[in-house]
Amino acid sequence: MANNSPLEYDECVVLATYLEILKTQGKILAYTHIPQETFTKNWGTKIKNKRMGVKPGIPDYLVITKTQILFMEMKRKTGGTVSPDQKIWLELLKGKKTVTAVAKGFDEAKLVIEKIA
Repeated sequence: MANNSPLEYDECVVLATYLEILKTQGKILAYTHIPQETFTKNWGTKIKNKRMGVKPGIPDYLVITKTQILFMEMKRKTGGTVSPDQKIWLELLKGKKTVTAVAKGFDEAKLVIEKIA
């Protein structure tokens, strides 16, 4: 059975547009997608990334509000799974002023952000 839900990339593009609107409105202070994807066919890039300390599992997004920091892992609405490395990072990043979340698609991501912004 084919998975017809949008790709994670497409969900992230919508999320980035939404985050930019929130930043313009002053509801969040800053955000970024963390380009931590570790897959590459280029061995030179793999070696360089490893030497620089690139590790799998870091969440996709960092969102800073006036009171909290959100680390969010994005997945597509159906079919996306959280890897063991991602689970470890999300657990390690939890704290008093730090929120972690896994969002399956833009709609879930928006709900998470609305709770803290």
